[in-house]
Amino acid sequence: MPAKVSLKQLQALESVARNGSFTHAARELGVSQPTVSNLIYTLERQFDCRLLDRSGNTITPTEQFTQISGHIKSVLSLSETITRQLTSERDLITGRFEIGYSVHQIAIPIIAEFVRAYPDLQVNACGDSAQDLLDDLRNGQLDVAFITAQDLPIHLTGVEICKTRIGLAVPAGDPLAQKTALNWHDVANLPLILRMPGSGTQKIFDAAARRRDLPPPRGLRFGAWCSALALVQQKVGLAISLERECQGETDVRFVPINDPLLTAKHFIVCQQALRDTAPIQRFMETATAHVARDAEQPAKLA
Repeated sequence: MPAKVSLKQLQALESVARNGSFTHAARELGVSQPTVSNLIYTLERQFDCRLLDRSGNTITPTEQFTQISGHIKSVLSLSETITRQLTSERDLITGRFEIGYSVHQIAIPIIAEFVRAYPDLQVNACGDSAQDLLDDLRNGQLDVAFITAQDLPIHLTGVEICKTRIGLAVPAGDPLAQKTALNWHDVANLPLILRMPGSGTQKIFDAAARRRDLPPPRGLRFGAWCSALALVQQKVGLAISLERECQGETDVRFVPINDPLLTAKHFIVCQQALRDTAPIQRFMETATAHVARDAEQPAKLA
């Protein structure tokens, strides 16, 4: 009879990969550390494969694990859904739910609404660049991610939630703040504050510059919007920003750049293998309802 993977093996494997530790996984699963080790050792022997790289004191998923991580999480999530339904807890969603986001002004209202709707679900959310979020999503570290991009990434599924113009964050007292828009030649000699290379916003900005045969933008790079905002407020430079990021800021103005290519789309994405699991379905439903309400108030999505 061909070897088959057991649910316990998948639970042990997913927990170790996520926690980076056999000890932490054992504590999470309520079993002994040798039990976890034996489950994974047996799994790797059964299929003559290497799913975890045990280099020194570090445990990291291998490429083979990464390729199946979405299916593993899907199986475990569906198993939990079946268990809840068999115990007549059809509307109860429990467990862990990991969310990543690149623009907190867009993500947090939706996340907050989801947390209020499902208080028994342990929700963890973290901010990062779009590229890092995509890597974490493919590695199984995240369930869903809010990303900034021009198109939905291949091999992922998701929904577009809004569009935002890209331009510059300018101090309110700067003469440029009175302009309705800038042209590329206006931008060429300005002191820019750039986003990190993995930023979806920066990638769109750089691509638009290349399409216009302009040299790559140069300037100070920042990793978090709050850092860029502080630099703009201190009049160190003008930050490449999304219009949504400047809304509500009293001492900073958003000035768009006159180029139709400088429009960012914002997506909520997940692995295709996970799209039918209950928590992700509920999250997408929450997001869709939230976006529909916002669509009735155009000023919020400007």
